[in-house]
Amino acid sequence: MAFWRLCCDESGKLTNKNLEFVSLCGFFQTQGKLDKFSEEWDYCRVRLEVPPIHMCKIMLPDDDREWSQVKNRWGKEWESKRDAMLMEFAGLIRAHQLMCVGGVVDAEHFKKLCTENAKFSETHKNPHYYGLHVAVTETVRRIMVVDPSPSIGIVLDDDDEWSLKFHEYIKAVEKLLSITEIKSVCFVDDKVFPGVQAADMVSYEARRAMKGFKENPSREISDVFIEMIWGKDNLPLLITADVLDELAKQNPEETERL
Repeated sequence: MAFWRLCCDESGKLTNKNLEFVSLCGFFQTQGKLDKFSEEWDYCRVRLEVPPIHMCKIMLPDDDREWSQVKNRWGKEWESKRDAMLMEFAGLIRAHQLMCVGGVVDAEHFKKLCTENAKFSETHKNPHYYGLHVAVTETVRRIMVVDPSPSIGIVLDDDDEWSLKFHEYIKAVEKLLSITEIKSVCFVDDKVFPGVQAADMVSYEARRAMKGFKENPSREISDVFIEMIWGKDNLPLLITADVLDELAKQNPEETERL
């Protein structure tokens, strides 16, 4: 059977004390399909003459040397061309059938529960751990529909702040759920790995959507987000304050296997 890859990235740093939400989301697909996707992603970047896709830099281009140059080059058309570019990359994600997994967590409420409940803190560690937990378990569950004994590799951005922690978290999830399907864990430079750039896009959009839902439950999510996740029915798991409160009421054996 095929070798599968799960590419993940996070959005939102816990070091930001004012942070409301964090997300860890990504996409999984077979290695062969990811290779073809990566070629087309890079071709698109070459044609548009744009740096690697990193949503925070794109949305705040004046703070980044490379993206500020793109903004200056596009001039008055910056916003319209930016939005068209993002929709084009989202279309590639959909065209190559990359499947979205992961979670967005109410970080403020999560930290509040951790200070009140030592067992909750021990079980869930931090919001990024929970997002990774959801991404890994959902990937394994869904792949097993077609492959009862899959081989899966996880690919994450080589972030100085989080790489070692994420490796620990993956091992903790494997041990917790007796998962044997994870055959490799790779930390890569996101600048040269389109799968992780795509994961950055969906993590950013998922966190932005969660913030929007909190401010206004009827608020529409972006067209780019809808395109890359194949419609509203495929949203990443939204871990709201109400969901966290329910988790905190459960005993660890029940909570760990959600």
